[in-house]
Amino acid sequence: MFNTMLITIFVNSSNQFNLNVQKLYWLVIRIFSSRAIIRLETD
Repeated sequence: MFNTMLITIFVNSSNQFNLNVQKLYWLVIRIFSSRAIIRLETD
């Protein structure tokens, strides 16, 4: 019962959720890469 409810909510919000995940993913990559560059420069 709970699982089907969760799946329904997930399917309904999947488009918005995917957009948010993509934004978060790119933000994390940007932060990670900038930190890596800073670390290389300081070494």
